[in-house]
Amino acid sequence: MAAALTPKQGFGQHHHQRTTPTVTQRLAMTPSLRQSLQIMAMRLGDVRRYALEMAAENPFLDVQLPSLPQQRSVDDPGFDFDRISHQQQHPMTLARHIIDQINMGFRNPDDRAMALAMVEYLLPVGWLDDRAKPAMAARGLSAKDYERILTRLQQFEPVGVFARNLAECLSLQLADRNLLNDPMKAMLLHLDCLQDGVDVLAKTAGLTQDDVKRGLALLRQCNPKPGVEFIQDDGDIFHPDLSIVQADGGFTVTVNQGMMPSVRVNQHVKPEDEAGRLLFQKAQEDARMLTRSFARRQDMLLDCGRRLVQHQANYLLHGEVEMLPLSMAALADDMAVHKSTISRIVADKWVDAPKGMIPLADFFSASVAQPDGQFISSRRIMALIRDALTHEDSQSPLSDQDLVDHLGRGGIIVARRTIAKYRHNAGFLGQSKRRAFGKKNPISSVES
Repeated sequence: MAAALTPKQGFGQHHHQRTTPTVTQRLAMTPSLRQSLQIMAMRLGDVRRYALEMAAENPFLDVQLPSLPQQRSVDDPGFDFDRISHQQQHPMTLARHIIDQINMGFRNPDDRAMALAMVEYLLPVGWLDDRAKPAMAARGLSAKDYERILTRLQQFEPVGVFARNLAECLSLQLADRNLLNDPMKAMLLHLDCLQDGVDVLAKTAGLTQDDVKRGLALLRQCNPKPGVEFIQDDGDIFHPDLSIVQADGGFTVTVNQGMMPSVRVNQHVKPEDEAGRLLFQKAQEDARMLTRSFARRQDMLLDCGRRLVQHQANYLLHGEVEMLPLSMAALADDMAVHKSTISRIVADKWVDAPKGMIPLADFFSASVAQPDGQFISSRRIMALIRDALTHEDSQSPLSDQDLVDHLGRGGIIVARRTIAKYRHNAGFLGQSKRRAFGKKNPISSVES
């Protein structure tokens, strides 16, 4: 299911200004409605698991799941790293662990979106698939920015994650322990020679055999597969609920139908007694309810996505500097549903957009009132502050009052205390501390 859209001034910018009398209807929470609301709040992977759980309780209910693509594997490194087999498994998936770090470590939303998109190419062992670079280039990410974001990702835990090959994985771990000296660099550069023996590796790397033996002892303390300590990811996190493609001057919004389960009654198993007939009737009812709930979820997601993209088309085209204010309550009014319904639709849903992988919640922004009665997106203000401070003269950094004046010249009136709050949230210290640190800002340096 898809809808083509063109940029257009949206809705609900002054939602909190309107006073409109409404008539509220109270709906009885029937089992069907309760299930529909529950499924609406689920991520795509949770929907698949829920359907399987329903089928496990009734032999007459048949659930078909489209297959998830298999991730590429890597060749075994060929070394005896004894400690790997004794590691305990981490209680979450590698992808979720990395996503949590990205959300904390990337303050720039455009960089964060691209970093999240790169998680799709993270192999189960923790290395980065070599398809990542061309895929990011197709999204418009330059080679320079790709390396900058990748360098930041390679600083994440577990150490060695996002390496592109074995040598890089090991070098990241050695560097983390301050053990990456010149002999170790030479060893890693010619590590493939080890298959011909220690003496061949030593000769090729220009080292003594003792150097190589000491180096191998250090390498045996490293983890060539940093991702294996995490529980297996079923891959659904890489299949977002919505996809946005830019084409013909507008955007096409598509809901991910291909990964949704299909439910039907198994006609090949016949009930043999009264209990079986009751189960068969329940399977028929469950199949109808699930099918309706799945369809409603998909329809609501598509409708929500279409309206969000139409309202925030300039945000997709130009970034946060063109973001409009929008609340969930305003979207709920526009869709003629309750705000809680919007919250369920938006909850933990992902969108594959031209700018990268973004949460559906990123299309919303609080508003800041202006003296003329208009409202400005708070995220637009933060983006303007971030841009000004990123390009400031490090020898003469801007004060908060300078930022007030800078925004004022653009027609945006913001109090100095508000500027200070947004500046800090954007990852920048105050003027005096930025002057002292120069370009090595302790806060903003952690973001890519």
